[in-house]
Amino acid sequence: MGYDISLEIALKNISNWIAARSLYYSPDRKKYLYGFYAGLGNFNVYELPSEYQCLISNNSLKGSELYAVVLSTLPIKHTTIDEMTPYETSIRCVFSASLYGHQHTRSLQSAIKFASLHHASQKRKSTGEPYLNHLIEVVQLLQVYESSSNENTLIAAVLHDILEDTEVTSIGVRYLFGDEVSKIVLELTCDSATNSDDKKIALLNQISSGSNAAQSIKLADVTSNVSSLPSQWSLERKLAYIDWCKKVAKICSPSSKRLFDQFNLKVQLVETKVNDE
Repeated sequence: MGYDISLEIALKNISNWIAARSLYYSPDRKKYLYGFYAGLGNFNVYELPSEYQCLISNNSLKGSELYAVVLSTLPIKHTTIDEMTPYETSIRCVFSASLYGHQHTRSLQSAIKFASLHHASQKRKSTGEPYLNHLIEVVQLLQVYESSSNENTLIAAVLHDILEDTEVTSIGVRYLFGDEVSKIVLELTCDSATNSDDKKIALLNQISSGSNAAQSIKLADVTSNVSSLPSQWSLERKLAYIDWCKKVAKICSPSSKRLFDQFNLKVQLVETKVNDE
C-alpha cells in the first residue's frame, strides 16, 4: 500500500477493522495488527501498513470515540493455542481514527491535534505541564518573530520532536502532511547517536547544513527551552545547557535576526536568574 491511497480510504479501512473487532496491538512488535478468517477455519494476522500506524493511538482515552477491542470476543474456535501463540496480543483501547474524520487537512490545526494525540502522556521536565505547550510556544515564537514562516514550517514546528519522542514514523508524517513537512522534520531529527554528548555534536553538524525553515524552528525551540530550565538541575548543569543553547542559536542565527535577538534577551534574563540563585 503506497501513498496513492487516500486518507479517506485509510480511515474507512481502520473503522471497518475496529467495527469487526479485528484490529489489535502487539506489544512485542509495537505495531498494530489486523486479522480475519481466510477460510477452512484458519485465522490470518497481518501487520497494519506503516502509513496507517500513525492514524491510531493505543492511549487509554475516554469518550464516544473509544473502542475497547478484546481478543476473547473473537470466535477463534478452530485455531489451537500453539497456532495463536506468535500472535498473542495485549488488546489495548484503540482511539478511533475518526478523530480526524474526513476533514483532516495538511493544516496547522490538524498538526496540533495530531501532536496532542501522540505526545499526550509527555510532560515538560521544567514545569510538569503538557509537552504540547512547548510545541505551541515554538509555533508562537515563529509567528511573532519570523512572520515569513509559511504553514508548512509551522506544521513542522509542531511536529519537530514527534519522530524522536513517539512511535510515529517519517512515512506517517509524509502521508499526513506532505513531502516538505516530512523533509523539515527529518532535518530536526537526530537518530545517528545514542548518548547525549554524541547526539549534541551530531545535531550541531546536521542543523548547520539545514534549511532556513529547519534552522528557524530550532532557534525557536532553544529559545523556548532556555527560558524553562528545570529547577532541580544543579548550577553546573544549567550553565552547561545554556552554553549548548547558545551554540545552537549561533548556528541558526542567519535564519531569523529578530528571533535570534529574542533568544539573546531570554538568555540574559536566565543567566541573571541562575547566577543569583
